[in-house]
Amino acid sequence: GRMMLTPNLAARISATVVTGRQDFEVLPGDPMNSSTIIPEERVQSVGAARIEYRKGNRRLVTDLWTQQSAFAVPPRVSADTSNIYKVVDGETQGRLGISYDDKAGAYKWQARGHVHLLSRDTSNYSDAALTTLTNLESLNGSRTGLGLLGNRELGKRWHLIASANLESDRGDAEFNAATISKGRTTIAQSAVAAQYEQDYFDMQSSVGIAVPIGIGASPWPEFKTVFRYIPASLLELKLTTGHKGRTPTLRERHDFGFGNATLGPEKALFGEFEAKVVPASFLEATGRAYVRRTNGLIESQNVDGTLMFVNTGRLTIRGVDAMVEGKLVKWFSGGASWNYNEAEDTTGDSRPLDFLPKHRINTWVRAAAGQGGATLRVQYVGTQVDKNVELPRRTLLQVSAYYRFADRYQFTLRGENLADHRYELRNQVPGPGRQVYASLQSEWD
Repeated sequence: GRMMLTPNLAARISATVVTGRQDFEVLPGDPMNSSTIIPEERVQSVGAARIEYRKGNRRLVTDLWTQQSAFAVPPRVSADTSNIYKVVDGETQGRLGISYDDKAGAYKWQARGHVHLLSRDTSNYSDAALTTLTNLESLNGSRTGLGLLGNRELGKRWHLIASANLESDRGDAEFNAATISKGRTTIAQSAVAAQYEQDYFDMQSSVGIAVPIGIGASPWPEFKTVFRYIPASLLELKLTTGHKGRTPTLRERHDFGFGNATLGPEKALFGEFEAKVVPASFLEATGRAYVRRTNGLIESQNVDGTLMFVNTGRLTIRGVDAMVEGKLVKWFSGGASWNYNEAEDTTGDSRPLDFLPKHRINTWVRAAAGQGGATLRVQYVGTQVDKNVELPRRTLLQVSAYYRFADRYQFTLRGENLADHRYELRNQVPGPGRQVYASLQSEWD
């Protein structure tokens, strides 16, 4: 809901509650299991609020978001007696963000900050009946950040932009009330950019530096350049290139089982070309080709009999995307998209990256009239690998429908995997079967 508190002050509040049940099937061949079904009673509640103050060019925004949930982690279906069954008894997250915008003459600037907190309690069981407790895991983490952005207009077509950001992640994990792992990663970034705009051509180029703190890594340069050209009213061309890096996550450096505190950053050089064609008012087609070369890719590998995260060699990913969408009549539209990827590392392995299928295909049709509408979607995902084990291809059917009534209410019904196709999300971890969701949404002023 939205409300005006004063002529310069407004507030927006939202709340969502989701509940449901899902049963995970475990193979009965495991002698430690007295049950072949793990029931999950999933509960999630989300609340958000925004308070915004505006006066002239000044704007102050405060955002508050919170989420509480409880769920079971999808288990492996293997009869291996070493299986661990995880149940997240409670997960609480909260985020506070503040931003301030102002303008003075030809200068615009923005200052922002945020704090994100996470607390999660997990019970680990050795049996699918969830009667034999192995240990209790408690995870607490935070992410804090500060940013400053400035923009200077130079005439009608040029802008100069400068930015600075500082992000810091902290986390600690406890097993049975004993702290076994904790750490922090921090990165500082600064950049300058120039932007040029015309009716048929625009360009933006930025260059900066990233400085990791506390992980023993050297700073690295970053850049990004985007050219957009419209040679005709029916055609738009865009070329993007850049270099970007990332520091290892807290899990990758400090995980109790697989962490590696000596990990270095990943760095990627990428390029992309996109063409958009609009041959008629009711039809649009987009094609994209890209290549990304990553050095120091972080993956879990077996090192001297121990599974741990390591920086691997160079990885190259090439791919193409294509999408076509049309709206033949006012109430009916449809489209299709296709994505193709191929990857190669320094060993010549043609499938070096987990969960990267060569083919993804989506098709959809939508119909809307009056206060209601419906969408039918078919998704195809080709074969992919998980730790050198090939996962079969899958085709999933989704249908959703909505109806608005009494000006402020909307009822939505959605069905996932309606054909009840059996597939694996990960090796020996089955994907969910047929699922049905119902929701009621209300808006108020």
